[in-house]
Amino acid sequence: MCIAILSTTHPDYRFIIINNRDEFLARPTSRANWWPEPHTHILSARDLARAAHGTWLGVTRTGRVAVLTNCLETNCARAVGTRSRGDIINSWLTASSEHPAAANGHVEEFIDELKASQDLDSVGGFNLLLGDVSEPEPGALAIVSNRSANMECCNGDVQVRSVNGGSGLTVALSNMTLEGEGADHTKAWKKILLGESLTADAVAASLEKGDDEDALVERLFGVLSTDTLPRLPGGTKAEAYLGLFKESIFIPAIGKASEKHEEGEVDWNAKLLDPSYMEGMYGTQTQTVILVGHDRRVRYVARTLYDEDGQPLSPEERDRSFEFQVDL
Repeated sequence: MCIAILSTTHPDYRFIIINNRDEFLARPTSRANWWPEPHTHILSARDLARAAHGTWLGVTRTGRVAVLTNCLETNCARAVGTRSRGDIINSWLTASSEHPAAANGHVEEFIDELKASQDLDSVGGFNLLLGDVSEPEPGALAIVSNRSANMECCNGDVQVRSVNGGSGLTVALSNMTLEGEGADHTKAWKKILLGESLTADAVAASLEKGDDEDALVERLFGVLSTDTLPRLPGGTKAEAYLGLFKESIFIPAIGKASEKHEEGEVDWNAKLLDPSYMEGMYGTQTQTVILVGHDRRVRYVARTLYDEDGQPLSPEERDRSFEFQVDL
């Protein structure tokens, strides 16, 4: 179960986003990089298991940013959906002619387009934080979800919550609905409450110690690496942990390793998920820290913990760091 945390508590930054992507380790995924033509302005890792090659988190040179978490579903087919959730983020980041609202760069217009969409019921449940750094501060930041508390489809409708609260805001999203992620914290999971608390503490400690940016980034990775997962007997399948994932920000590799897939065996253009990737070892696969300065300078650090075979990467191999100025 993934987590994404937004913070506006550091005075040197417009906002900070940190994210853990929890996934089956054998699921084909690219590492963070600039996209090829014609979308070289987009920076993200990409999910290669579905034809859309969508992402769960990305930024652009023109100032768009988005991060998405899945909603926990009671039905497997509904969880997968016929349209990739990553394609929702793609439509915001690419600003192609197929998505005119995204091309305009306005969060509100893009949300209106989502509301008018006829195929949201074909998308698995999601919580989406999106924003536009090119707009004046506090800028446009909003959370959008296509699920309600009963985990049923919203008949094509979406829930929207503005998070333009200025400084002093810390908000976490995970795999539950918005009713438990924000206003009504009596329903929030432990990982959400802990994520918000530890992020606020990390920023405060960084300011107190006078950390430079690299030290702040490492503090935030420390938050993302907080492991409070209760342990089941060794060899327990990942599915048995489903009710426990909400207890921990970080998920260590758990479950039984699946057989290695030989090169050339994967159909990268498959219309739906290859079920063989929905088994084996599961855990926090990728961690990301994004810092956005008041001057619209963006620092993006992605830490990939496992290679394509699900083997741990060495500290020297894990990190990719990018820095750029948003084009206005």
